[in-house]
Amino acid sequence: MLKLMKRLKGKKGFTLIELIVVIAILGILAAVITPTVLNFVNDARDARDEANASGLFNAAQLAYVTLAQDGNAPATGDYDSEDGSDIIQAIESTLPGSEDLTYTVQVGANGVEYIELTTDGGEIIRHPAVSTTTTTT
Repeated sequence: MLKLMKRLKGKKGFTLIELIVVIAILGILAAVITPTVLNFVNDARDARDEANASGLFNAAQLAYVTLAQDGNAPATGDYDSEDGSDIIQAIESTLPGSEDLTYTVQVGANGVEYIELTTDGGEIIRHPAVSTTTTTT
């Protein structure tokens, strides 16, 4: 045993046990950190989609007012981002990058009521969101 200790004393490097312990620690860290990072990515994606919906709604309101002032107020109804109508063209000129988004604008008698943005994942975000509160009398 003493001979073995003397012989190992002059050698440099890590033992197999030390390497296995380090690999196990790295594996545990990866297992703990990965879900957290994925949650951050998903939260960022959701925040981006909400911001896009809000920006589209504001751009749609501005486009409606601008067109109405020029005497070209859009008729009530749905306007799809693919249809190339005046309000869609006005939104795209007001909000750079909106031409890459898929959305629908709902125009009512008093202007833009809401927009529905379809996300990359296929989810539909409505802005402003529909109120789910109920009132009792």
